[in-house]
Amino acid sequence: MNILCQPAHGGYMSENKRAIKILIVATGGTIACRSDQISGIRNISDPYLITDIFKDNGKEALEENYAVNIEFELISPYEILSENLSGDEIEKLFFAINEKLFEKDNDYAGVIVTTGSDTYAYVCAALRLLFSDYEKTMVAVCANDPPEDENSNGLLHFTAACEMIVNNALSGNRGIFGVYENGHGNTATFYDAGSILPQPAFSDTISAYVPLDEAGSDLLNMPRGEMGVPSSSLRLRFKEGHRPLKDVKVLLIKPYPGMRYPDIKEAEAVVFDTYHSGTLPTDEKSGFKEFLERAKESGTIVIISGVKKGAGVYASEKIYEDDAVNVLYDVTSVMAYMQTWIMLSLHG
Repeated sequence: MNILCQPAHGGYMSENKRAIKILIVATGGTIACRSDQISGIRNISDPYLITDIFKDNGKEALEENYAVNIEFELISPYEILSENLSGDEIEKLFFAINEKLFEKDNDYAGVIVTTGSDTYAYVCAALRLLFSDYEKTMVAVCANDPPEDENSNGLLHFTAACEMIVNNALSGNRGIFGVYENGHGNTATFYDAGSILPQPAFSDTISAYVPLDEAGSDLLNMPRGEMGVPSSSLRLRFKEGHRPLKDVKVLLIKPYPGMRYPDIKEAEAVVFDTYHSGTLPTDEKSGFKEFLERAKESGTIVIISGVKKGAGVYASEKIYEDDAVNVLYDVTSVMAYMQTWIMLSLHG
């Protein structure tokens, strides 16, 4: 029996080293790339590249600090550059993880999913929705540059993910997280996986609606059934039968000056992102009212995201009270889109 105590340096000591087994689910992205020395073009080289780098640069120190032995099990359900992510890959990712965690006996302390940064927020949201009944720790990891490049933050992210899993295994905490370092040296911030925002153009930064550092321990013990999603049953329902995601027709639309609301006859749902104040163009000349009438006629679900609950309401938002509109308060456009896409796949 291990006797754990917390020393001054913040790690753990024990009479015997505890075994910590981590499932690595590698899917490609920059974190699996090398840069061609001549052309500079980045291509996937080895899905487990970051794992090998960590073994030589950080694993031993982490094991020593926490008095553990870390073992990896490696799987790769697909290998792509993340800009090519589709419903097919989301399904492959789900079934690969579900089989390992829920259909076979296992002793994993946690899971690390390595993926690309372009669609990082979408992968994080999918994990948060589909595996929110997971009782341990899952972390999605990406990188700004190939991990062998001088300025890459991939190793920092992977190391932080391993440490989070070790910490939570020893303390009994849990959660599904993203992690990213935004050019602030050696500090990586953890975020609830359902709160991560898309990366802005020309930027290697990632932000979220509520960083874990600000939310405290609430995100370590995530409530079930958020946003109307019965989380304990969603994974089972998705496993037992769903339409292929590629057949589910959901539009994600961002507002812009002079926007024209689209013809939506074939769309099952339209998810709107909003301006930072939670608004859309909704005056008479915008055509929003006519758009809602067309949505009612076609049976298209209209969802508005990015609206902060309890914030000041602009006159342009009054039309959100129309019975054709579903407002998801305090939900990012990414999470709203992924939730809509997945939930509609459960209905024929």
